[in-house]
Amino acid sequence: MTLVGYWQIKESSAMYAPYKNDILKKWQDALRSRGITDQSDLHILTATALQENGALSPTRIGDNGCSLGLPQRNFCSHAGIYASTALKRWPEWNDVDFQIGWFADNIKRHLDTHGDMKWAIVAHNRPASARSRTVTPYWSQVNSKKPVLEWK
Repeated sequence: MTLVGYWQIKESSAMYAPYKNDILKKWQDALRSRGITDQSDLHILTATALQENGALSPTRIGDNGCSLGLPQRNFCSHAGIYASTALKRWPEWNDVDFQIGWFADNIKRHLDTHGDMKWAIVAHNRPASARSRTVTPYWSQVNSKKPVLEWK
């Protein structure tokens, strides 16, 4: 069965901006292209995008200069460099589609490893917690973003 529709930010939400829904559509298309098609999985993964980078800005640097872009890829812990250095070393990280593709590939890998969407999402934020099945505040934070989304 092909899903018709996407999770979008409600127009009544303080987070609403039309460009954000365009990015969230690309986000979900990338996930679907990797076989993640369950509507509830897409809901929580779209909420993950909002938790990671509510502005949905591909140039956002967070986590004390360590994390970059839409998925907030932490280069300090994974490559031993700051995000600004990573942008110079890997200019493809300036591209929205590249960032979205990286997240979709990463979450699919975590899903294949952990066998459950909850632990795949926790692994995106803190792999050690997913391995030990330790629920982190991150899981609650992601879930808190779900109410601003609607299926359209």
